[in-house]
Amino acid sequence: MARLPPARGRDPGRCDRSDVRTRGGPVDGSRRADRPARRPARRRGRCARGDRRGPSAHRRALRRGPGHAAARSAPAAARPGRPHRRARRPERRPRDPPVKRGTVKPRRITIKDVAAEAGVSVATASEALNGKGRVAPATRQNVIDTAARLGYTVNRIAKNLNAGRTGSLVLTVSPMAAQSTKPGQPEWDVEYYFRVLSGASAQAFQRGFLLSMLPSHESSRTFFSAADGLIVVDPSQNDPLLAAAAGAGIACVTIGRNSDDLSWVDNDFAIGTTTALAHLAATRGAKPALFLSETSSSYVRDELSAYLDWCSTTGIEPIIIRSPGPRVDEAEPVIQAALAAPDRRFDSVLTTLDTLAHATERSAHTLGLDIPGELQVLSLTDSRYLDYGLQRPITALDLHPVRLGEIAVDLLIDSLDGTAERRRELVPTSLNVRESTLAD
Repeated sequence: MARLPPARGRDPGRCDRSDVRTRGGPVDGSRRADRPARRPARRRGRCARGDRRGPSAHRRALRRGPGHAAARSAPAAARPGRPHRRARRPERRPRDPPVKRGTVKPRRITIKDVAAEAGVSVATASEALNGKGRVAPATRQNVIDTAARLGYTVNRIAKNLNAGRTGSLVLTVSPMAAQSTKPGQPEWDVEYYFRVLSGASAQAFQRGFLLSMLPSHESSRTFFSAADGLIVVDPSQNDPLLAAAAGAGIACVTIGRNSDDLSWVDNDFAIGTTTALAHLAATRGAKPALFLSETSSSYVRDELSAYLDWCSTTGIEPIIIRSPGPRVDEAEPVIQAALAAPDRRFDSVLTTLDTLAHATERSAHTLGLDIPGELQVLSLTDSRYLDYGLQRPITALDLHPVRLGEIAVDLLIDSLDGTAERRRELVPTSLNVRESTLAD
């Protein structure tokens, strides 16, 4: 079969569709003069400018300005250093919640702020504030002044955690001594214990600890594990609290002598009792009687021993009156009966507690005895109740309980730090002379 010759102007290896008539177009592919050229078809997702944005995005770019639209539609060659890629919309950062006025908390000043302000390293600032390390005196003072100016305070929780401590101390009263309060009355209602707590808590805070006073009940011993140390006030012989502390492995000191191998602080009751007896006998030959409620506490044993020694030295018969309890309502019937006895052989009363002195003054007023003309009264424990609210303010021995609490805390913390062995501290007493005795 003979092959036809190729058409004029056609390449035999090329497919040319110009000879196909479409919609009345000419066969040779030329356009009609009376018909405008068509715009090329727009692909989906791309605008006429060749940008990879949709029509809506392109309209927004045009509204922003011709310069912005031209920059976005420029080819990659016109934008050096940036590849021609589809522009991504920046991620929106979540808005912060609205903050009400007056609720913004100031930022806590840290050791880094102090170091930066003082121009030293953090380690130098820490050593300067803690009093440790080899820091020049001028540098140390500069750091201290800077910390004070910025209002820097040590984070006690972090400091105690680094030292393996809880940062808390416990003060409690021996169960025997706690019987001086009424049922349901807390021990710190007694002024002596309250003043001990006041001095101990203030000193503990200065040393970086918090101090709590726990009731002397059995259930309170479960809190021993949450404290670094224990202070027991007025311990008795074979005190169960001391045994419980030893079993829990907690450091312990006492206010009052103890029979265990523990540090303690106490008053010099021997000298204080002798001073009180000498005051009673200063104007006339006194025949004092000792009024007490128990002998298990170390201070009562010291006072009793000093009284017996004084009676033996002066040749006076010792007279001991014992109350069934330390409270005023328990002691008043006993002392009133002793004062009303027809064969009474004493003209003055020396009491071991302020409550016993209060009961003695009330009984003397009930019986019509003149104080101090017919009866002198002196207490070996002072309180504000002996200076106010009575017919006659009572002379008393000041035991300085605030100082006792401060020394007890120092002994306990030194024991925790391992810087001191067993220590014994004696605090002297002072006599507050009032209207219940004859001597000035």
